[in-house]
Amino acid sequence: MGLRGLTDKVAVVVGGATGIGAATAARLAEERCRVVIGDVAVDAARQTAARIVAAGGTATHVAFDLSDIASVADLIASAATTYDG
Repeated sequence: MGLRGLTDKVAVVVGGATGIGAATAARLAEERCRVVIGDVAVDAARQTAARIVAAGGTATHVAFDLSDIASVADLIASAATTYDG
């Protein structure tokens, strides 16, 4: 079952490095979303983004810590800069 209207949308997945977050990021990429994975586990986020790209999707990762307000702003700014908008 496809998720309609997601092609070329930018999806920011907080906690997307592992588990349900990684599965969500992968599923969104399958629907042709451009995915930004934000997670405190930077190496795992990098690996998840690499798996998505290897499978033909579009993804990047950003170091993200929800307890740091500057990190929240950086995540959104990075998503906008990376995907023009």
